[in-house]
Amino acid sequence: MLSFLKPSLAPLILRLGLAVVFIFHGCLKLIVYGGAGWSEDVPTFAQHVVTWAELLCGAALLVGLLSRLAALVLAVLQVCAIASVTAHRDFIGLTSAKARLGLAQPFAASKATPPRPAPPIAAGRGSRLP
Repeated sequence: MLSFLKPSLAPLILRLGLAVVFIFHGCLKLIVYGGAGWSEDVPTFAQHVVTWAELLCGAALLVGLLSRLAALVLAVLQVCAIASVTAHRDFIGLTSAKARLGLAQPFAASKATPPRPAPPIAAGRGSRLP
């Protein structure tokens, strides 16, 4: 009965869902932080670009205006975010690629402190600790 909607309904729902997510995060960065100041590791100009790109590309996805271009911009933002957040943990293999190619490290080391070791497990009744 509604078979004519099936090919177009899923992309519409996905597009609208992504639009809401990016508009929300763009507005959050704009309202709470004024567009910049939400990260110590990202330059101020780049923070403004990310904030406005999330907001405007999210709005473009919402109304269906230049959806492919807006999705491409948002995909590039996400790849850059993943690379910058996970580079110091070698999540995407940048350190091993650098070693193989003899290149300089592409991302600055994170300012995050290393995780603390887990505390020892407490002994139960009747057990002895050395």
